[in-house]
Amino acid sequence: MSSISSVRVPPDRGGVKINIDASFEYSSSRSGIEVVMRNSLGALLDGFFFSHWSLFPLAAEGQALVSALQFAISRNFLHASVETDSLQLVTALSQEADASRSFVQSY
Repeated sequence: MSSISSVRVPPDRGGVKINIDASFEYSSSRSGIEVVMRNSLGALLDGFFFSHWSLFPLAAEGQALVSALQFAISRNFLHASVETDSLQLVTALSQEADASRSFVQSY
């Protein structure tokens, strides 16, 4: 069994670090979306949680990302980095794909 270690990396001064996560319950297709925003000192700037209906776990993670970015823009947090524990989401976003088949575009 392999593991990936992580170390907290703060955003640049004046920047915002956005942490996203989603949980998913197969029996009800419900997900919990969590978003936390911190400054370069680690101080909490904002955050939110909501329940959402999702078809599958990756869709929930994608919804967390979209919701976080929309909220960051609405708060004028334009210099931001996003952190997730979803390797599947990072892989999906990193792959070069035809724009018509893009995971993010489907939202």
